[in-house]
Amino acid sequence: TAFMGMGMGMNAGGNFMAAASQTNARQMERDAAKKTASVNTWKCSCGAENSGKFCSECGSPKPVAKEEWKCSCGAENSGKFCSECGAARPSDDAWFCTECGTKNTGRFCSNCGNKK
Repeated sequence: TAFMGMGMGMNAGGNFMAAASQTNARQMERDAAKKTASVNTWKCSCGAENSGKFCSECGSPKPVAKEEWKCSCGAENSGKFCSECGAARPSDDAWFCTECGTKNTGRFCSNCGNKK
């Protein structure tokens, strides 16, 4: 009977460990799902957390992140001017002159004066 009691005790301990292991695995799955969901959510100015393009409480659109650019001085910026040296953000509407082939950003060619 002593061995039978010892076997029942060990069996009960093994069942407890299996249940604890399953509970731990479920909790890890829930935590991973929460982390994935939190990456795709955003907080509205009204305080509600959302995952779509519009707030489910007030209907406000999801805020758009400003496009950042790197200045020639090395500073990262998001506005029209560099926060370190004050240089203007480079424009994306550069064009090549049909007369001399110079790359320009203004309305007139900086080399020959030809109009855009």
